[in-house]
Amino acid sequence: MRSSPSSIRFPIRQINRCLQMQPIDRLSRGHPDEELIQALEPDQLVSETSKPLPRYQLNQIANVALWLLRIFVLLMTALVVYAFVKALP
Repeated sequence: MRSSPSSIRFPIRQINRCLQMQPIDRLSRGHPDEELIQALEPDQLVSETSKPLPRYQLNQIANVALWLLRIFVLLMTALVVYAFVKALP
């Protein structure tokens, strides 16, 4: 069965709203310090952004998952090397 065009719900209003949207003003919706960052001179900005960030503290589940991923990558690398060496004449 074919449905008639009137029975199809098409979000025309939403599409029209999206087409009429203006770009978001970063200063009004951004981080509160965004205005201060914009006021910095280039050398000040470079010196502030070149500072290293502290390490993120992961929970135990994430640490275990990352270690398992490392072991998996090493095993797959060994498998690929073995297959490559075995395929040599």
